Amino acid sequence: TEAALERNTGMKRIFAALVILSLLLPALGEGDLKPGDSVLVLGAGGKSGILCLYEAKKRVGPTGNVVALVRRQEQVKELMDLGICHKVIVASATAPVEVLEKALDANGGREYDISIC
Repeated sequence: TEAALERNTGMKRIFAALVILSLLLPALGEGDLKPGDSVLVLGAGGKSGILCLYEAKKRVGPTGNVVALVRRQEQVKELMDLGICHKVIVASATAPVEVLEKALDANGGREYDISIC
């Protein structure tokens, strides 16, 4: 639909802007993330979350695991289409046990190296 196309185009514009911003923000903690790390980003569907996902995936590389936590199912496809995370889980932070179970499942039962809220 036209609304979906507009939303997708808007997300692509945001992503392009965030890529440029990430080049200008080298002080995001150079030593914090390394190849192979696992990262959980809560609230990943917003602008800050998208920036964190992009930067995390860039730093952990193909051997890492970047997982996005969003509240709405329609955000899953948008984030996966951007290619800035390995997995997306849908849960509400108001249900912490559900978040924990889904997050651990998305990381092979292991705790994350870094969580970003």
